[in-house]
Amino acid sequence: MPAGFEITFREMLPESDIVELVLQQLASMPRAAEERCSVVLRRLEARPSRFDAHVEFGSGRRLALRGEGAGADAGGAVRSAFANLRGCLCAVQ
Repeated sequence: MPAGFEITFREMLPESDIVELVLQQLASMPRAAEERCSVVLRRLEARPSRFDAHVEFGSGRRLALRGEGAGADAGGAVRSAFANLRGCLCAVQ
């Protein structure tokens, strides 16, 4: 992963284990030269034991690829979103 990789979290302030999980997921992405990642992690009010995650990935000012995920916990939602994102990357390549 290049130095200076930018990760932005929105909606919720992530706990350290979620930050570590995002870093692990980014390290396993096939396009490691990308520079930017935006993660939106939300606890669903209607179902407090459910989370959803939205991940955008790209370079420069462009966040071109998106992945959505959901899970019973924040980590599951993040993993699901990155799995969806990997599927988008495979379709593009």
